[in-house]
Amino acid sequence: MKLTEIISDSFKYPGSNPEHLNTNRKRWLIFGLLMFTTLVVIPGIFVAGYALRVTRKTIQGDSKMPEYDEWAGMVLDGLKVIVTTIVYYFIPTILVILGAGQFYLMAYVYGVLNLTLINWLPLIIGVLLFIPVIMFYMMALSNMAYHNRLGAAFNMGEIIQRIETVGYGRFILWWVATMIVSAIFASAGSLIEMGSSIVGFFVVPILINSFITLFQARSMGLIYSEGIDADNTQVNDTSIVNE
Repeated sequence: MKLTEIISDSFKYPGSNPEHLNTNRKRWLIFGLLMFTTLVVIPGIFVAGYALRVTRKTIQGDSKMPEYDEWAGMVLDGLKVIVTTIVYYFIPTILVILGAGQFYLMAYVYGVLNLTLINWLPLIIGVLLFIPVIMFYMMALSNMAYHNRLGAAFNMGEIIQRIETVGYGRFILWWVATMIVSAIFASAGSLIEMGSSIVGFFVVPILINSFITLFQARSMGLIYSEGIDADNTQVNDTSIVNE
């Protein structure tokens, strides 16, 4: 698939997929309602688990949004996502907190803000680390979805191999395009909340945040599938040569 086709397919997936229009819209609404309740821990786990299920079904070639069944398995998937998220984001998050914490201490504790006294290194390193971490994290979730094992999220050799198979340039362009679309919708959500906090309170999590999550989950599955398909093609070509 072309990158534009991956983005377009992922964009249409929740609400305008012609093959499963009504089914996907209904399941998108249910997913949005789950996201609306993510302030509670358990629904948040379901949201993470369902998003991983979307990626898994996409890798398997299914364009229909998954059913809401096997809830125990969905909870387990959600817990896997949470563990993976904590591990991947731990170091850059700590560095950013250490860097930003200096502003707080100087401004609110000591009552003075002298930028020359701040050690910028932790903050700069933390921010710079977030970019490759997010990229690897998205492929790690896809690898975990494919193998249905938590350990697959930390199999760096296989994750790098998938990225190399897709191509670093193509993978980076895919990531940038996916992030741009997500940022546009996130900005729209922020504008809605600024215009009307009451409307935004309901619309943003139910429609916009849920759309962004499903869009990313679908897009992750599609780009990961390319790595699998290319690997299988190489294996088949090698087998033919050996014969």
